[in-house]
Amino acid sequence: KGYVSVTPTRIDITDYDVLDKLKAWEQ
Repeated sequence: KGYVSVTPTRIDITDYDVLDKLKAWEQ
């Protein structure tokens, strides 16, 4: 969630990218 807040300009693409990577890291 922190990453998205830092980049509100590219939240549309960053949100999905970060979420996908976070999910992979969690598992």
